Amino acid sequence: MTDRQQLAIKYSWSYVTQDSIDAALLFYGKLFELKPELKPLFKNDIGVQAQKLVAMITAVVSQLQRIDELAEQISALGRRHVDYGVRADHYPAVGEALIWMLEQRLQEQWSPETREAWVLLYQRLSDKMIRAANTAESSVNR
Repeated sequence: MTDRQQLAIKYSWSYVTQDSIDAALLFYGKLFELKPELKPLFKNDIGVQAQKLVAMITAVVSQLQRIDELAEQISALGRRHVDYGVRADHYPAVGEALIWMLEQRLQEQWSPETREAWVLLYQRLSDKMIRAANTAESSVNR
């Protein structure tokens, strides 16, 4: 990820965090529209889940220059998601909902460059989470 892409993510996320819980709720609304079968996986209050999502994204964004140092935390998140019932085929809808929410929230701050940076970041994170989840499932099935 280039310095310019990192700046695009940080700059855009600073706008989203001005009303981050509403943004996260917008994300979940879109996610459940895309994949209604995911809604039952969220057993806790969606407002609490929205806070967790914002905190996780904020932590990643704040560590973009050292994203590789978060590898174990991201892998652990992927392994935990297996226990929640998340499958690899759910990740594309999550990415789509995230990009859609960012576009809705950022409007005039949204650009093709910003989109490309977020897509790249999500792809890196979801790939790492899926690999960790697959490893966890393999070790359980032995």
